[in-house]
Amino acid sequence: MGMLTLFAACNGPDEVDPGKIGPDLDRDDDGIVAASDCDDADPSVFPGAAEVPEDGIDQDCDGWDPLAEGTARGGTADEGYGTRVLITPSGVVVGAPFFGDPGATADGRVYGGLPGGGAAVSLLGEDGARAGAALALLADGTLLVGVPGTGGVRTLAHGALPGEPVLSLEGAGGVLAARGASWVTSTATGAALDDGTRLDWDRRPDALALGADGAVWAGFARGDSALRTGDGAVARATPSDEAGFTLLLADVGADGTEELVVGAPGAGVVYLLDPTALPASLADATPVGPGTGRFGAALAVDAAGVLYVGAPMAGATVAGAVYAVVDGVPSVRWEGTDPGDQLGFSLAAGRASLVMGAPGAADSPGSVQIVVP
Repeated sequence: MGMLTLFAACNGPDEVDPGKIGPDLDRDDDGIVAASDCDDADPSVFPGAAEVPEDGIDQDCDGWDPLAEGTARGGTADEGYGTRVLITPSGVVVGAPFFGDPGATADGRVYGGLPGGGAAVSLLGEDGARAGAALALLADGTLLVGVPGTGGVRTLAHGALPGEPVLSLEGAGGVLAARGASWVTSTATGAALDDGTRLDWDRRPDALALGADGAVWAGFARGDSALRTGDGAVARATPSDEAGFTLLLADVGADGTEELVVGAPGAGVVYLLDPTALPASLADATPVGPGTGRFGAALAVDAAGVLYVGAPMAGATVAGAVYAVVDGVPSVRWEGTDPGDQLGFSLAAGRASLVMGAPGAADSPGSVQIVVP
């Protein structure tokens, strides 16, 4: 993978002699005036132009360089490459939190950039940091990296290295969720928001979701409550369902309304809930899923509103699988190729791409697969 490079959004015309600027100025004769063209010196670049994946050029001025289909692999066995994945405007960021030691004292590292260019390290953890255990992207392009081994969150602003600490707190960095300019991370006893607010649930959440109004939902794979928000709680349906292992707040079905998707990989199902009217118990909600393979271990929703669900233990050889859920019906779309791949351990959906993490079995370097659904 190449180094991470983020595009700036189209903000207007290039600098020219102010006396020559007019409403119909079109210097590159591409049919788009300079005020609406993010590069009025290049006739192949304008809003609506055909994109060339991964060429480092934003042809259609939407701030993104689309991904090409392919597979990238980690550089070291057992580093957990693919444990976390994230799509940025110009490429994929991959967390490998077990680099240096497959145990709890691993330093971890984060790969960033484009799949075609080999493995380049953007951030290397130290002293048991487990860097890359969690990843999140802010609206301004700032990448947040969880370093739970040392209790904190670091930031990579537009690819700057080696990363600046933005939070140091016991238990922080294991889980991250971001929305716009706001973010929240897990702590040893609850969660911490970027504005300094602390939420206390007496234990560390396994998943977090952040609403547009700043509301926080926390998932807990164990205990009586699968979900906590504010002063409310949602009980789990069965003791070992692991509901709350994953959470995702997204517009499933692209109908303009957000749903709270709750993964319960212990039961092999997910729940789609109305975040404004949560049930008292998940036993009162309708489960969706095959009931096997740790379906629900990873969640993603694409721009078309399709829900993708990872089942990393699916198959007799634990190669893993990724499902698409359409109209409440799950179907297998992709399967791992090698025994122990664990495809679907992590997921990220972009405007036209889906990234699937497969950290692999013992002695595997792990991999990330990029597809265009």
